[in-house]
Amino acid sequence: MTISYLNLQSVRTAVNNLTKIGAQLAISNYRLTTGKQVNTAADNPSGVIAISALQAQIAQIDAATTNGQRISSLADSADGALAEISTLIDTVETNVIAASGGGVSEEDKATYQANIDSAINAIDRLVNTTTFNGQYLLNGSIGYTASGVDSNKISDVKINSAQTNGASVSVNVSLSEPTSATLYSAPMPAPLGDGENVVFTITGPDGSHEYTFNDTPGKSRNQFANAVNLFSGDTGVTATDENGGITFSTTDTGSDATISITITDGTSFRLTGGATSGSDTGADVQVTVDGVSAAVDSTNQEVFFSNAVVSGSFTLTDAFYGGADDTSSFTVSGDGGDYKFGAGSSDNIYFGQASMATTSLGNAKLGYLSSIKSGGANDIASGNFTTAQSITDKASDQAASARARFGSLQTYTIDSTLDSLAATKTALTSAIDDIEGLDYVSETANNERLQALYTLGTSVITAINANNSSILSLFENLL
Repeated sequence: MTISYLNLQSVRTAVNNLTKIGAQLAISNYRLTTGKQVNTAADNPSGVIAISALQAQIAQIDAATTNGQRISSLADSADGALAEISTLIDTVETNVIAASGGGVSEEDKATYQANIDSAINAIDRLVNTTTFNGQYLLNGSIGYTASGVDSNKISDVKINSAQTNGASVSVNVSLSEPTSATLYSAPMPAPLGDGENVVFTITGPDGSHEYTFNDTPGKSRNQFANAVNLFSGDTGVTATDENGGITFSTTDTGSDATISITITDGTSFRLTGGATSGSDTGADVQVTVDGVSAAVDSTNQEVFFSNAVVSGSFTLTDAFYGGADDTSSFTVSGDGGDYKFGAGSSDNIYFGQASMATTSLGNAKLGYLSSIKSGGANDIASGNFTTAQSITDKASDQAASARARFGSLQTYTIDSTLDSLAATKTALTSAIDDIEGLDYVSETANNERLQALYTLGTSVITAINANNSSILSLFENLL
């Protein structure tokens, strides 16, 4: 009985060990099949939590990447249409120039006007049909809304981006008026020096003139100023008797208004500080938007502004540009294109595109592209060829600017973000691999070891069973 009991215990032990080895071998085989060392939560409970979090981040990146690729395709669609619009604007300008030439017959002018009309109609057709996934791209549908604009001061408001966050933002405009170039004389005697020759040259924005006062006894400062003013049409400079001296000022304002005075003879006339020469330059209008200095195109009175919240452009009216009231404001609302990489507010893309219709291309000061069409204020029949060409130049710049903005959206926002997302996904995937990735060499060696043990265990049990059978037969023979 003792021998039988020991054999049974050996069998049980061998079977238990073989079962454990079989289970380990099954796990090893599954790991080699999946290529992962973590296939169930039991394999690595904390690792499973980490892997789940990492996989969630990858899912967000995949969704953001899809959104970014969609926005990039949208920008491609807009770029293609804008390129065609630019070509059509060039067609309008070419026909305007051709019509302005000498010796052009009325029949030729009619042909040029027909070409212009066709090109303008084609532009508006593109504006009203260019879509992506049902969204209009160039008719202002993806633009922002500017409200409360004082049309007596500001026009042509175009907003490129605004962080409205579902509400509205206020845009506050202030400006300092443009100034003329000005020089002042030192205090002058009245009357001027007896029998003195005074010779000086004034150079202004319109030209130069040399002034000579020979033997000037009894000449008053007012007579001196009047003598300068006789030639203000040649120089663009006027003189005024005030404060015991003479003030010289340009009739124009801005940075193109310059004045210089050189005194070559005489002692009773000197500039401030006793100088015999001096110069000055006027200042352009200075515009700030929400306290940030804005760029000003003084020729077209157009303002371009950008700050951390809103960017865009507008045109100053003549009344505001030269008036006494130097402040204005308006509000911006809407979400522009409402483009997003993800659901978070930090994933928002603030981008808008104002209407590219021919009633918007150009500006209030010059006129609009639609005015060159038949019956418009600047059509060929009007003879306003210079104005028409200025309008087409402005429209061409606006189309090019719109293309550049869509290109910048792709290159600097979409593509750079997609590159960053791809790099982040690679890092996350690598982190998952570090947790669940399988060391094939090590696992293969472990699998071979388990297979050997399993084979050996099976042999041991077979041997024990054979011995038990022999013992039982011996007992039966003894009985």
